[in-house]
Amino acid sequence: MRRKDMTTNEEKLKESLETRRPVLFLGAGFSLKATSGSGCPLMLGSELAKGLYNYVIKSQKDALAADGADTEAIEGVQSDAERGRLKEVCNFIDDYDLTDKRNEYFQKTMSSCVWDENLIPFQNLTLYPWEYIYTLNIDDLVENIYRISQKPLEKWTRSSPHYEFPKGKTLLIKLHGDVVGEASDYVFCEDEYNQYTSKNEWMLHQFISQYFMNDVIFIGTEFQENDIDIALKKAQEQRCSDKNNRYFFISPGKPSKKLTKRIEENSNVYHIQWKTEQFLEFIKDDFARNKAVLASLRSNGFVVWNDELEQANSSAKSTNLYFGGLPVPDDFVHKYDIPRSKEQDLVEQFIEDARYGCVSIYGDSYVGKTCFSKRILSNLVYKGYHCFYLHYTESAYVRLFESKLKEFPETDKIAVCFENAAMQYKLIRDMIKGNHFKHNNLIAITTAEYTLHEAKSYQLEEIPVCKVELKPNVDKIFAKDIYKTLKENNYLNHLEGYGGQASVECEMRRLNDFIEVLYMAHEATGFTDYFRDWINVRKSDVAYDTFRLMYVMAQVGVNYIKISDFLFFSSAVNTPNVTCGQIIRTYSRVCVQEKDGIYFHCARMLREIVEVDRELLIVWIKNLAETLGRRTVEKGKTSISDLFECLLSAKSLHKILNFEWEELKDFYDSLNQSCKHLSYYWMERGIVYRELHEHENARNAFVNAKSVHGYESYQIKHAMAKNEFEWGVYLVDNNVTAADSHFETGCHDMFEIIKDPNYKNAVHYSIHTYIDMNLDYYNKKKSIPDESQWNIWKTLFESYLSCAEADTDIKKQLSHKMRAIARKYTLDFDERHYAELIK
Repeated sequence: MRRKDMTTNEEKLKESLETRRPVLFLGAGFSLKATSGSGCPLMLGSELAKGLYNYVIKSQKDALAADGADTEAIEGVQSDAERGRLKEVCNFIDDYDLTDKRNEYFQKTMSSCVWDENLIPFQNLTLYPWEYIYTLNIDDLVENIYRISQKPLEKWTRSSPHYEFPKGKTLLIKLHGDVVGEASDYVFCEDEYNQYTSKNEWMLHQFISQYFMNDVIFIGTEFQENDIDIALKKAQEQRCSDKNNRYFFISPGKPSKKLTKRIEENSNVYHIQWKTEQFLEFIKDDFARNKAVLASLRSNGFVVWNDELEQANSSAKSTNLYFGGLPVPDDFVHKYDIPRSKEQDLVEQFIEDARYGCVSIYGDSYVGKTCFSKRILSNLVYKGYHCFYLHYTESAYVRLFESKLKEFPETDKIAVCFENAAMQYKLIRDMIKGNHFKHNNLIAITTAEYTLHEAKSYQLEEIPVCKVELKPNVDKIFAKDIYKTLKENNYLNHLEGYGGQASVECEMRRLNDFIEVLYMAHEATGFTDYFRDWINVRKSDVAYDTFRLMYVMAQVGVNYIKISDFLFFSSAVNTPNVTCGQIIRTYSRVCVQEKDGIYFHCARMLREIVEVDRELLIVWIKNLAETLGRRTVEKGKTSISDLFECLLSAKSLHKILNFEWEELKDFYDSLNQSCKHLSYYWMERGIVYRELHEHENARNAFVNAKSVHGYESYQIKHAMAKNEFEWGVYLVDNNVTAADSHFETGCHDMFEIIKDPNYKNAVHYSIHTYIDMNLDYYNKKKSIPDESQWNIWKTLFESYLSCAEADTDIKKQLSHKMRAIARKYTLDFDERHYAELIK
């Protein structure tokens, strides 16, 4: 929202606050209109000079004279006080050993600070997520603002240990001392300034580093302090440049001559003629406007990750992460999560280079996808992004989030993590495509089970994508990351029995599964051995069959079941009275309630433990498919339709659940009555027929899919063309004439798809099929492709290899087939060139 009366400098300030996470620097002018606990108004340096004179010096004139102070010196300091020369007054106090009296005055006038919200809204300061606040003030006003607002704040003074920089909270750095700290931290007189600068004070050095890396907003000071001025000049002599940053000075009235000169000499220095309360109102107006948007997102299940990190337990000393617990914000604030260095570097470079797009994290169950995605999100919070997290993704939530994007300023950096998102890849792609011109920094992070990702990954094309496959395997780098994290957090436990670091890391690599490593550390036994007894004692439980069906669904990629859909599962195994609560209580080590559903979070590790009879499984899946099919509408997009698609994937049922194609043929035939109104059902049924070489039935099934769907989508066209291809290859040994007819139809139809610009986002699938089927056909017929045909294949092959979205291993496989036929018939094939394209 842009205020019409904004000046250019105010617009630049707004942009800095919204996109650049500036550092805040406070001087005495900021604290005006606050009072100490004793009722003394906080004051500028000039008034402080007078107050110190009256309290410390004037009352001590006789004692000072007795101590050797001549009349001229006393009159001189009185003149300094009247002229507001604070340092000179403090020099006199230091010369005559009156610093204890000075410090007493500081306590009286600057501690336990309070304010009247009707006069000045200091509480608005906490509405902005400051990372660093530097202050020259020794009063405790900022500390009390954050305490009353219940916002996390960490304070450093000169005597503080050199802590690591806190995450998820504001860091207040008090450069000149703290009224509730050590008196030795004060910097007011010449001697204190000299000691401060001569020791290369670490806090001052830290501010200079921040000054040259960030925008800075100065309030209540025009930056004339000697120590900082000296340090800046030293830094500039070392060729440090501040030209890429912006520096804002906020103060009432006209700027001083020194600041005016600085503005004239530097195009990145700005003065805004505001009182402190105007700046605080500006903060409220420009950052409180997002509250309604955030409330709407929260009410729909989105977690504002910035807030979660900010509210994390600052004193958390333990974690459940290593014992099967879901990762919580505390784990990332305190760095309990085990880093994946290689993958994290890849993602960070992608985000820095692309600025918009999708980080697609996928892999088998229980390999750390959620943990890794939350680590990325946490790192983006620290880089100034507004970050959101959704534990389970449905189409309505993606659309809702996209509708809310317009509420954020164009300069905001936005990141959102969609968990279990494969079924919504297309919507997420469209959201990024449609909004990245408005938001230069727009990142979607998705997680997905391997099977679903592979089936839907083509839908992410047309936007920049960083694909990260996570595996449980432990190599040398991962072993070092695991060891370092467990060691630093005192969780090596039983692993320490293997000896030193090298021996422990060797054992980790031998186990070659980081989950097994964690269980070995905690339980002194592997996951499988630990959980076998755990499962055995539950086999007679009334909810065990429901649990087993949930396990089966997790195998095909559905690891999150909404509570509203739970009855479908318990009814499918003929135990409709089993409740979510029973599952969560009895199987709590595996089934965890998260928001409005149950998360099944370690299916991979249970494969050797949980057994399901094949005939019983077919009955359960059939019952569930019929229930879901009756509740699914063609072109409808709901959690039920997503479940239906995951359950009926012929590839998953064959490859993951090990159903034979003949078994699947009978299974799909049995679902005709309940599912014939759905094109997805006909597509999967057609794939089963095609695998059994029943190509006529396959073609009829694809025709039915087209009829039900209402038009011929890319998927239907591709499936029909591929069926003609495979039909032709299959008939080569029996009926060459018919084989040629079907094959030529497949060639024609697939080539038309390749040429159609409407399908450019998935064209590499069709190119691969076209080349692969041609190679198979010519090899089976023992025919030599003519020069024209070979050149078409090579042109398409190069296009395919140049496609970033295509899988590298599949590229290599196709390249081997092309090379084999080229060598067999002495055809031109630039092997080195194609190898470079694959890289």
